[in-house]
Amino acid sequence: MEEKIGVKPGTASLFCLTMDKDNEVALVIDKDILKDEYFGVNPSDNRYHLKIRTEDVLKKIIPGLGYSAKLVSLKG
Repeated sequence: MEEKIGVKPGTASLFCLTMDKDNEVALVIDKDILKDEYFGVNPSDNRYHLKIRTEDVLKKIIPGLGYSAKLVSLKG
């Protein structure tokens, strides 16, 4: 991840996709996260957080960044 988008594993956020100049990073989202009305994300700075409607993340932001999300079920 450091090589592709310049961040360490565990610190990436949705907006880090803007740093993937060659569109090589896959976006994977746990389906459980999508159950909530809002999606929390940091703007590549862990001191700040944004609250965005989950529907907007899926239908506007992700496609607007030129990506599609692979939805998975992470049980653990």
